[in-house]
Amino acid sequence: MLSAQRFARLNRQQQFKEMLKSAKSALAKIEKLCQSPNLVLSLHNETSTLKEYSNRLGGVVLIQRALDALGKDVPMINAQDIWLRLVDALSVEAGLELSEKDFNIRTTDVPKTKQTKFEMYMILDNIRSAFNVGGIFRTADATGVSEIHLCGYTPQPGNAKLEKTALGSTETVQWRSWATALEAIDDLQKRNIKVLALETAEPSLDLFQADLPMPIALVAGNEQLGLSHEVLSKCDACLSIPMYGRKNSLNVACAVSASLYHIISKNK
Repeated sequence: MLSAQRFARLNRQQQFKEMLKSAKSALAKIEKLCQSPNLVLSLHNETSTLKEYSNRLGGVVLIQRALDALGKDVPMINAQDIWLRLVDALSVEAGLELSEKDFNIRTTDVPKTKQTKFEMYMILDNIRSAFNVGGIFRTADATGVSEIHLCGYTPQPGNAKLEKTALGSTETVQWRSWATALEAIDDLQKRNIKVLALETAEPSLDLFQADLPMPIALVAGNEQLGLSHEVLSKCDACLSIPMYGRKNSLNVACAVSASLYHIISKNK
């Protein structure tokens, strides 16, 4: 038999679900109407349901501010933000407030003794953006890259913008600097490491069809200019990522991330 307390909680949960269903329906209409800024009158009508719940919460400041903003700058409204705030507030009213203990989320870094390293290497040739380089460092840490080789004018650790996106990964991933990518490629090839250019050039191997055994090194080039013909000819082969949209390439940091994780999956 359910205890009175348990029964009351289940009842609150049911009421909460019904409240969310109504609120979500109203919000869906708001989100649709936000795409048509001229329908201000209709938009105000659709906020009535949300305002009803907002009032029931005893004047929740954040939700009320978001709703009030609807009448001031319709195109700038983020309906999803209103929805998230509403759910949070309604859950408190229903006695279902969640805490960090309700989620198994790891917020601490893995100890150094448990860090995994793979025989994967990155060569970054004349990357312009320090933010991109920092992002690649963080991905390199996450994927267990053994070394990053920074070539040409590619920003190096110590750069404030790089460190901002690297989030400390410049301390967990080994790196070296070279005047040119040709020197880095030569160094890796002498160690019997296959070097593949990550480029949209032709001919190239489809990333998802290619045989990619470790040890392996990827070369990524400048965001706008890519890799030079000299560097491409020095590599053992060229890899390209299939594109299914209209753009011909990915952001360099995104391309590196997709490629490294795919290489790991192929070697498991």
